[in-house]
Amino acid sequence: MRMRPAIVSVRRWAEARPLLQDSVLAVVMVVVIAEAGRAGLNTPARPESGLGLLLIAVSNLPLALRRRAPLPVLLICCAGAITYAALGLWNPLNNFGCLFALYTTTVLRPRRISLPSAVLVWVVASGAAVGAGGRAWWPEVAFAALFCVVAWAPGEVRRTLADRNRQLAALTAQLNRDRAANAQRAVMEERIRIARELHDVVAHHMSVISVQAGLARYVLGSDPAAASAALHTVSDVAGQALQELRLLLNLLRVEPGEPHDPESPGLGGLPALVQRVSLSGVPTTMVVTGTPWPLTHGAQLCVYRVVQESLTNTVRHAGADHAEVALTFEPDRLVVRVTDDGHDTGRGSAGAGQGLIGMRERAKLYAGSLVAGPRSPNGFEVVLTLPVSSATRAGQHG
Repeated sequence: MRMRPAIVSVRRWAEARPLLQDSVLAVVMVVVIAEAGRAGLNTPARPESGLGLLLIAVSNLPLALRRRAPLPVLLICCAGAITYAALGLWNPLNNFGCLFALYTTTVLRPRRISLPSAVLVWVVASGAAVGAGGRAWWPEVAFAALFCVVAWAPGEVRRTLADRNRQLAALTAQLNRDRAANAQRAVMEERIRIARELHDVVAHHMSVISVQAGLARYVLGSDPAAASAALHTVSDVAGQALQELRLLLNLLRVEPGEPHDPESPGLGGLPALVQRVSLSGVPTTMVVTGTPWPLTHGAQLCVYRVVQESLTNTVRHAGADHAEVALTFEPDRLVVRVTDDGHDTGRGSAGAGQGLIGMRERAKLYAGSLVAGPRSPNGFEVVLTLPVSSATRAGQHG
């Protein structure tokens, strides 16, 4: 049992040195073939001459380089074997160098090279056997063909397996690259989502806080009650902002597959949102038409953020006297319309604002659409349309 680890170690050492293995094989073959000739295996039976020994070496020693230059080695071995036979000698073992070279060529070269090589070896082996004479020619030709098939077929199988392994390795590498690219894309999408959420939360609340703080500062000396009310609104909105930021951070820590936070903003938060905007100086109303159908948490958040961003733009840019949020539940879709009567109609030009881009991205997530633009004769309108689907309607399975 103690010999087994030593044998395994020797085999691994030898496998790591293919040139040494092939050199030993070539020398052993030369010695065996030469000794077989001295033992009378040659036809006609006579001792090997110096030239015969040289040709045996030429026919077999190149096998030491069979893995580095398989086709040249094959040609040299065939040349040595046919020259050896041309001297009137025929040692059947001397053709084994050609067969080993054929096997290696088949393993390392494509079929368009290995098949002609097999034919060449068959011609050399057949010619050597027939040229020796003394026997019927057709068995020798048949045996030569059989030996060539035995050398070529395993090599072809091994080459095919090696090609498939290389293809699998290439596919695995490509899959790894795709996986890395997908991971990087997921990180970028997550960063965009975080930026969009932070923009929606911070921009809206800070706009309201800024307006109310300015109002409190303006009327602090002349109307303490209005200033107090404005500061009270600032305090409420700041608390709401902190709560939403906390919910956002908790949402970002949720692992895939975990349930959505039920406290995240949704349709139930729209009345409070409308009230805050009204307190900021833009009276806002909310109208719901049709029979409401349940929305998924994601779709509710989409509606909430679109309304929030639209009203934020109204407060910051429009100079509006009134705004309206209208939700229309139809059998096959939900239409959310946010309108105001402001005078700044440039908010939707080219649709390049970060807020509008974020709203359109949210709509696309649920196969919806978002249109934003000025109204006639004045004002601005944002229309979000969400179709009924498994992504928008709660309890629906697609």
